[in-house]
Amino acid sequence: MKRRVEYTANAQRELEESYQWMRDESVLGAERWLDRMIRAVESLAEDKLIHPPAPEASRMGRDIR
Repeated sequence: MKRRVEYTANAQRELEESYQWMRDESVLGAERWLDRMIRAVESLAEDKLIHPPAPEASRMGRDIR
């Protein structure tokens, strides 16, 4: 069963900030990092058990990965 993956506004902002920081050092490195990060996050749509729950999941009462 394929699931929907959602980025919180905070996660999206941090992803963009990290990418920009890395891009200042290496455009190619930043592109590779972003591609790997997006693939890792999107892999949750296929099998959420690939990655452990986020530390805040129990506090939020939701399955956050």
